Amino acid sequence: MPIIKTAKLILLVFLLAAPYCSISQQWIQTKGPGGGKVIDMIEKNGSILAATYGGIFRSTNNGDTWARSHTGFPDGGFPSSFATIDNVIYASSQASGVYLSSDNGITWNSVPGSNYYNLKIFASHDTLYLGSEGGGVLRSINNGPFQPVNTGLPATSNVNSFAQVGQYLFIGLRGNGGSVGIYRSLVNSSISWTQMNTGLIDFPSIIDLKTKGADLFVTAQSFNDAGLFRSTNLGANWFSVSPPSDPFFSYLTIYQGDIYGGTFGSGVYKSINDGADWTVVNSGLKPLTVWTFLPGSNGLFVGFERGLARTTNNAASWELKNRGLTNTSATSLYSAGDTLFSTTQTAGMGDSDGLFFTTDGGQNWTPMDKGLFPSPQGNAFVKSENINIIGTGNEGIFIKRPTDTAFLHPVGVPTVLIVFALFSNSQVVLAGVNGSGELYRSVDNGVTWNQSNTGFNGSQGDDQVYCFYEKAGVIFAGAFNAIYKSTDQGLTWTNSNAGIYSGTVIKGITGMGNDLYAVGGFNRRIYKSTDNGATWLGTNNGLPLIIDFNAIIAANGILYAGSDLGIYRSIDNGGNWQEFNDGLLSFTRKVLSFAIHNNQVYVGTDETAVWGQASVIPVQLINFNVTSINNTYIRTSWTVAQESDIQSYIVERAISGTNNFIEIGNIASSNSQIQKDYEFIDRGVEKNVLYQYRLKIVEAAGANYSEIRIAMISGKNITISISPNPSDGFVKVIIHGYEGPAEFAVMNTLGHNIYHKSEKVNNGSTVLIDISSQKSGVFVVKINMPAESFTKKIVIK
Repeated sequence: MPIIKTAKLILLVFLLAAPYCSISQQWIQTKGPGGGKVIDMIEKNGSILAATYGGIFRSTNNGDTWARSHTGFPDGGFPSSFATIDNVIYASSQASGVYLSSDNGITWNSVPGSNYYNLKIFASHDTLYLGSEGGGVLRSINNGPFQPVNTGLPATSNVNSFAQVGQYLFIGLRGNGGSVGIYRSLVNSSISWTQMNTGLIDFPSIIDLKTKGADLFVTAQSFNDAGLFRSTNLGANWFSVSPPSDPFFSYLTIYQGDIYGGTFGSGVYKSINDGADWTVVNSGLKPLTVWTFLPGSNGLFVGFERGLARTTNNAASWELKNRGLTNTSATSLYSAGDTLFSTTQTAGMGDSDGLFFTTDGGQNWTPMDKGLFPSPQGNAFVKSENINIIGTGNEGIFIKRPTDTAFLHPVGVPTVLIVFALFSNSQVVLAGVNGSGELYRSVDNGVTWNQSNTGFNGSQGDDQVYCFYEKAGVIFAGAFNAIYKSTDQGLTWTNSNAGIYSGTVIKGITGMGNDLYAVGGFNRRIYKSTDNGATWLGTNNGLPLIIDFNAIIAANGILYAGSDLGIYRSIDNGGNWQEFNDGLLSFTRKVLSFAIHNNQVYVGTDETAVWGQASVIPVQLINFNVTSINNTYIRTSWTVAQESDIQSYIVERAISGTNNFIEIGNIASSNSQIQKDYEFIDRGVEKNVLYQYRLKIVEAAGANYSEIRIAMISGKNITISISPNPSDGFVKVIIHGYEGPAEFAVMNTLGHNIYHKSEKVNNGSTVLIDISSQKSGVFVVKINMPAESFTKKIVIK
């Protein structure tokens, strides 16, 4: 007779956190690396606002620190300029009109009727002017509706700048053709514009317009000419005041009676005599393109490609003021001891300082840029012994030894290469590059290099190496159309991409346990190998159909894959993937890099710098468990220690596979200094529905989250039969009432495993176990399912 076993499927729990580890939480943005293109600034009531491609940032301590000011202002709204009337600040958005703030930039509200594609706003007394793209000038008086005031202007006008002298209002038009330049109108109820270009270059496209007393200064550009011009008669005539070296001035300001001109590529110039003479004032700056100035109450600010800088000594020197101005792209992350490094590129511009580091988890970032000149694009970084090695996107490789005062180019690598990835271990340093080079190799910690391409198949187009990973002495390289591996420290390479779909660009490789994982760009795939890279199989359950991946990392038994759509996480060895984007900004979630630093996962993103998943909070979460009780309800329980200023614990639940968590329980904290146990009973569950739970810990400074736990109440009985028994070594296992993964093992009387396999079973499945090669005797069959184990002795005749 067959042996029958009946059981309840009462529990499906994944316990992922180790005892006494600090609780992980939403992604939290670090304070940098700071920088990014700043295109306008304003100061009001002790607050300074900066408009960047990444949104509005606000400082209340004269630029020492910045925080994103996006409540009510749309993510991805692309703010372009500011103006103020009384205590109201206005901000124009290139994407969605004008917004106003009555609390110094803390919150924003849309201004009705302002949904134009706009370039510039300007305020005068009770009137707000809007310069639009193709629509000329619009005017709002006393918060009234915007009305066009375009008499005398071309049919389609791109208004880029405003200025006012007494009763005259001036605008600058940019574009091409004879209708550009300076226009002037009396400020009255019927605005009428007159072109005022006498003395300017032909076809002057106006970049900026500023006033000093009754004088006007304007920067203009055409197809083959550019310059800075001054008018002392209200625009009737203009004359050049460009410096002899003739740099192109972009933006202007007047500060303490002096004129400052920002250039396209040469930094800042200063004139103390109304443009008759000019001096370069770049101490503390790299000579990059200037986009705006702010003559503040406590110094002069300049906004440029690196972010912000301030001078308090009339431009004798400048100091960067970028802490928290997180508008850079963190292209790579690298952890070494107590230091986390990040290579960067400036968001929206493709330029960067190359390299930053932090020793306090991201609260402060310091540039390492000496010798990286003028502005290499940071792509990758490693340390080999005590040598720093950076790979750039435009100038090859730089190294810095302890005896070097600055970064320098090593021997053997062309300075024009694009470096996509770097790798180092105790024996070798490798660099993945563009073009026919594919890969460079160094055995002296990066001081000298040689090409190392033996085994690469350039005919397939796999001429760029994007990532490296080492496992058990084997180095893997991800390329276009291929994965390669080397067993001799990168000297020779063999193809290892069986199963990789043609056209896949392998952007990241990692390992967890005995398995390898790879992510591909341009082909929406994550691959898994269980045979050390010999073969690969897609593992994409839960992912969108179209998605590009850029990086992958394994940490504490969890896989994190970074894509253009954000982060996806797998807690079951790549079997299923779920979004893990809580806290990331919605307008850009493109993930470029990962690192594990001090047992925490850090993420490098496009345009929003570096984020950390976990930071130490004033509680120790010893465990968080979710258990099905009597196949009737689900019990959530947790144990904490050293509570401090914790307000409450909120239990949240969602159906597995979604991210729609809802609050189902709220337990007040005891704020105990000793170990404390809590529980919450969830009776609102349905049978045969897989739920996920998380614990939200609420403190005064915000909220933090536990890892997710999964549980289910089953409405079915599991029936398992094993036959025949005794047998001749061929055993049939039949399972009813369960569908899912199962493991089958057979042990002898000494406890040695003699048989093992895993497979997914369906209701009524028959699984054949073949141990016919064994001698007669007694054996133990063990069947493991996520919530139930079954053990039975069998006899082999």
